[in-house]
Amino acid sequence: MATRRILFRTLAALVVSGVMLSILLSLADLDWRDFSRIDIAGFALVVVFHVLVLVTRGWLMGQLSQKGEDGSARPLAWVHLAARHQFIFTVLPTGLGDLLFPALAKRLVGRTATEAFSVIAQVRSRDLIVLITLALGGSLIITGIEWAAAAVAFLALPVLFYADKFFRLALHLVRKSLADGKLASFLEAIASSEPPDSFSRFRLTVASILDWFFVICSVLATFEAIGEPVPVGVAMLFLAGINLFGALAISIGGLGVSETGGAAALVLADRTVKNATALSLLARPLLLVSMLSASLMIDLILTSAKLFGRR
Repeated sequence: MATRRILFRTLAALVVSGVMLSILLSLADLDWRDFSRIDIAGFALVVVFHVLVLVTRGWLMGQLSQKGEDGSARPLAWVHLAARHQFIFTVLPTGLGDLLFPALAKRLVGRTATEAFSVIAQVRSRDLIVLITLALGGSLIITGIEWAAAAVAFLALPVLFYADKFFRLALHLVRKSLADGKLASFLEAIASSEPPDSFSRFRLTVASILDWFFVICSVLATFEAIGEPVPVGVAMLFLAGINLFGALAISIGGLGVSETGGAAALVLADRTVKNATALSLLARPLLLVSMLSASLMIDLILTSAKLFGRR
């Protein structure tokens, strides 16, 4: 039954991605020769930024594991987990990669399902805080109200700092709405875990900010690589668009859906619909290929190192 569900979800994702890409291609002012003009050195820089993203995300996951010295004793294992999870998350239908995270965490870092779910759920809650901040901040920057964007960022900092409190509060509220059972006990076990101290919260905040700083750098480098540089505000809005839209509908790697979000962001930044769609169809797949390349490279290097280490 589970296999049928996965197959159905995959088929639905392929259909959605195909339909959305067809619509975007019909709207875009795009020449396939545009892809041949992508700067290779620029693409390599995007891959470097994505490697830094995965390293930082691995550090963040290790901090969220709440295992003290044990949790930070194998930082490369957490980077390995971040890379493999990102690859699976990208190639599978929306959401399936996160559902498989506990199995990956058990294999690579020896965490239980409860611990692993807590880690990935907290990562996603932090991602949401940052993405909302980027959407608001980017919109304000491109309209010329930089002071308001700075104020939004300033207000977001304590929210990110105390993200674990908001996460536990949300779990308690969901738990109250459920009858006693396995799911309720599962959520209660996560919500009752020991909260981090102030210094740990500081490190988590720094890790989250660094993670998304490198992601923004990758977006800026991508637009440079396709010969269409954009300001930071536009990159922030584009990044928020492709991620928030990508989470709204089932698809494969966000294909079609994320590009729609990116195009909408570029239209808000005063691009024409044809130009915005074409740029999104160039930039977002380049980001996708770069992230897959970075994930595979890290996975292969660390897997090889582990195999040679056993000999």
